[in-house]
Parts: sequence; structure tokens; C-alpha cells
Amino acid sequence: MKNLLMLCALFILAGVVVFHLTTIHVGMKPVPAALPNAPTGTWLTDYPAAKQQAARQNKRLLLDFSDSEACYPCQCLNREVWETGEFGDFAADYVLVRLEFPFRTKLPPDLAQQNYELGQQFSVTIFPTVIELDSSGHEIMRQTGYSIGTGAVAYLAGFR
Repeated sequence: MKNLLMLCALFILAGVVVFHLTTIHVGMKPVPAALPNAPTGTWLTDYPAAKQQAARQNKRLLLDFSDSEACYPCQCLNREVWETGEFGDFAADYVLVRLEFPFRTKLPPDLAQQNYELGQQFSVTIFPTVIELDSSGHEIMRQTGYSIGTGAVAYLAGFR
């Protein structure tokens, strides 16, 4: 009986840790982190510059709110979607913006502040959250979370 009680307590603790690592809460400041698992490619981090570029090129914006170090679903989204050829074709219609809320290493203060304010503005409460905006910055749609194994074709179909 004692072993069963210990096992239950361990599962509850593991659940709390996983929840903490994969979500942010309203009012929470970005927590520092290294970004070794961030996707490669032409992701911008300067939202005002990206918004200007989107308006100039008449493209939509794709905002990826993520913690690529500590959030396992974010890491899977990177591997299974952002780093694929299917995404390369899809991305041609977008200006890509990566908004990190890292867990361990500090971001530059201005970048951390920008990401925090955008997280508040777009009511981001879970990682990953991917938001599609028109060229003037108005939200078209969003996807929250990522089901591991979904893959690029199925995930990106939600944006078309």
C-alpha cells in the first residue's frame, strides 16, 4: 500500500512538472533559456520589422510562440514541421516570426520584453502557439499545442 501511495505521488509530481514546462500563465514574464532546438531558416525575432516586411511584400505573418529548449511539444513541432521540405514550400507565403519564452538562458532584455508583451497581446497561455496574421497584423487563426506525430502536411493544412 505504501508503495502504491508513493507511485501515485510520483505520477502527480511528474504531471505538475510537465504542465509547468509546457505552459505559460497570464502575467508570467518570459523565463530565460538557451535555444539549441530552435528551428533553422529565415525566422525573424523583431516583430515590428517583420510586420513592416509583411506589409511591404503583401505577405501574412506566422508567429511561433515557443520554448524550444524545455517544451517537448515545441521541439517535436520544430523537427516534424518547421524543419521539413513541406514547410519550406508553405513558408514562401509568410514572414516568419519566432517568439521564444526560454527556460534557462536569458534573452536580451529588449527581446524578452517584446516577446512578453506580444504574449500578453495575443493571450498566449500554452506552448507552442502558432498564430497567423494578415499583413496589417490582424489575427486570422491560431493553433495551440502540438500533437506529437501529426507531421507537416496535417499541421500546415490548418493554415490553408
